[in-house]
Amino acid sequence: MALTLEQLQAQRDALLAKMGGHQTVTEGDRSVTHRPQADQEAALQRIDAEIAKLSPQTKTFTIQTSRGL
Repeated sequence: MALTLEQLQAQRDALLAKMGGHQTVTEGDRSVTHRPQADQEAALQRIDAEIAKLSPQTKTFTIQTSRGL
């Protein structure tokens, strides 16, 4: 299933919010361990690559003349 540009950007924002946080979070009898930083950075790179594929490409043209306009 292909994700839209907005969905990819939302995933990227959520991943950035999680990065740099605590490695293990414990509440009561439950404990959650976050993935290592390298895995999160690799996921971020994959998301950035997908966003780059879906983002519109802009082209800039420069007109140069030797006789003037």
